[in-house]
Amino acid sequence: MTQIAHNFRISTRQSQRTVRSPKLRSEAKLCITQSVARRIVWAIFWIIFQLAALIGFIFIGIVSFKLTEEQMRAEAGKFIATLNLPACDRRH
Repeated sequence: MTQIAHNFRISTRQSQRTVRSPKLRSEAKLCITQSVARRIVWAIFWIIFQLAALIGFIFIGIVSFKLTEEQMRAEAGKFIATLNLPACDRRH
């Protein structure tokens, strides 16, 4: 066996040992779990924030553009100049 092959076998055995170590494995799982938990918490916060912004803008729109019944009737009764335009002659 060559020295390179021997070194490769030793390094792979050592890496297998570290992967199989229960302490390191549990720490890795804990790290992944915390990372996933942070992402989930951030995602929930972001969704709630976006929904709150949407509801806020809808509320602002309703409040700012709300008309009374009299205002709506007055606006509906206004003369619209575009209704009395002559029809276009398309025979050009």
